[in-house]
Amino acid sequence: MFACFAGRALAFPTVALALDGARRSAIESAFAAAYPVEFQGVTGAGALFRFNGKDFAYDDGRAKTFEETLDSPDVKDMFAQTYPLTNPVDRLPENFDPGRIRCEELFKALFGASEKEVSSNCVPVDFCGHKVRFNRRCGAADALSRVSGDLDKLYETRPELRAYTARLGGTFQWRLIAGTKRLSNHSFATAIDLNVSKAAYWRWQPESALAAFSRKSWPVEIVEAFERHDFIWGGKWWHYDTMHFEFRPELIAFSRANPEAPKPWPSR
Repeated sequence: MFACFAGRALAFPTVALALDGARRSAIESAFAAAYPVEFQGVTGAGALFRFNGKDFAYDDGRAKTFEETLDSPDVKDMFAQTYPLTNPVDRLPENFDPGRIRCEELFKALFGASEKEVSSNCVPVDFCGHKVRFNRRCGAADALSRVSGDLDKLYETRPELRAYTARLGGTFQWRLIAGTKRLSNHSFATAIDLNVSKAAYWRWQPESALAAFSRKSWPVEIVEAFERHDFIWGGKWWHYDTMHFEFRPELIAFSRANPEAPKPWPSR
């Protein structure tokens, strides 16, 4: 059994989970919709979520700062903020980063536990005139192919938007997120970066600039093409990364069923 810490197996404390039973049920439904084969339900009176034979703690019972949550999340933490499906997006609350909180071991169970294993799961995908490698598991590669089809149709009427995919920043690369010890979702071949020259990234600017950053300049049509096929956009993070899209069907399914307005990082 795993709590969602980077590579550590921990005993799950016996804590009362009834207080957030409705939310836990909504998360269960989102996983069932997103990963109908890989998600095998909950055990231990709802305390554990099972994926491909491995158990992950729903709530590890620890109070955490925002940074501690990024480093050591449980399943509940992944859904503490609801990814917004409304567009366009302007400014966001501080530390509103739905999707940056990822249980690394869970993604290893879904998409591959090592660079070699992920690489063996990759297939070529034709994406807007490029050949890219993407993970075939859980329908990720097929979803990216559908995004490409939507964008090709979009470019027929909005050819000026083609510049956003004229060059790509990349897909599969087993690596850590800059400035952290956490694996990027590029490591699982489930993320794609579009044209870097069109992008804004929070680490390229002083942190004082984050509060004033607006996402309205990014083409809504491109964002929505990805969201239709279960990708989230890094532009909808306080710590923005506008070139970045990643396959997160569980978050999209949860958002469709449980829409919420953006909120600051909640205290626990």
